[in-house]
Amino acid sequence: MLKVSHLSVSYGKEKILTNVSLTVPTGSTTAIVGPSGSGKSTLLHAICGLITIESGQIFIDDIDVTSTPAHRRNIGLVSQSGDLFPTMTVRENIEFGLRMDKADADTRAMRSDFLLDLISLAEYGKRMPDTLSGGQARRVAVARALARKPPLLVMDEPLTGLDAETHDELATDIKRLIAETATTAIIVTHDLDEAKFFADVVIDIRSLTEPE
Repeated sequence: MLKVSHLSVSYGKEKILTNVSLTVPTGSTTAIVGPSGSGKSTLLHAICGLITIESGQIFIDDIDVTSTPAHRRNIGLVSQSGDLFPTMTVRENIEFGLRMDKADADTRAMRSDFLLDLISLAEYGKRMPDTLSGGQARRVAVARALARKPPLLVMDEPLTGLDAETHDELATDIKRLIAETATTAIIVTHDLDEAKFFADVVIDIRSLTEPE
């Protein structure tokens, strides 16, 4: 479970988020919607520990991670571009987090084999990112985010910049991956239909701000 309590973030003198509170139950998917500039991505970055917060607390599975460095939170992050490491193979991309955890070769291979099969790219492990289609690269990005079995997966506009057919196929694939790995997830999008497709709960970020 993710719990965000009275979170505030400022950039200089500009308030981006004020007293934001949010709960994402274990095993569920929550979508955060709102217009550009409303702080959706800032909220995700705060949850992941990528930016400094002004005040508030963040809990994952009842553990206070507010002061925990990003690399120790074990949150799976899929960015808007889903960038892969260009000099690593598909398998090496998926195994990257496990290597950082110093997992042994057998453990890494078993997990990457499982995820490659899950994203229907079992034969692509030795391929380089620049040989993949846009949809394939995004699926690898999701697999990489899931490799460490994170308690939380966060996705920042993961379908941005795709053609309509690839967009719809990838949306179905991501929803299936979340379900089959029983992962708690939060997705940010400006598209209400997309949010409704993915999520058990859809929340407008503007409704999360409480008066100070």
